[in-house]
Amino acid sequence: MSNNVATIKDGWLTLSRITYYSDLQRGIQFPLGVMAEIAIIGSVHGLGLIARTGLEPSELASVGRLMKDALSNPFEFLKSEFEWAWNTAPAGGALSALCGRHSESLFFAPPFKSMIRRAFKSEAEVADFAR
Repeated sequence: MSNNVATIKDGWLTLSRITYYSDLQRGIQFPLGVMAEIAIIGSVHGLGLIARTGLEPSELASVGRLMKDALSNPFEFLKSEFEWAWNTAPAGGALSALCGRHSESLFFAPPFKSMIRRAFKSEAEVADFAR
């Protein structure tokens, strides 16, 4: 009978949009990607990145000199930020850490958090869900 029992796990899915502001005064901006963090209490923590691999020529022309090389391939640049967050920030706090680290031209929006409440039959099912 115990094989029909499911454990209800609580957790959080948190999202942060990543934007580059090429002109803070005029509000010229373009999206670079999104980072997601999942934390299922007591079981799983994960971090994910979806980002552009290039910019339009007009966008790249508006990027400041200091960021031009980095943003020629936004995914590669953001991958290093992803790795910093994964290795440095506490579980469940990666997006908040990135938000505090980048809040000007390169902008990580304040994380949007939504609760996950789901039944799982095993820890393997929890890990599969997070993937």
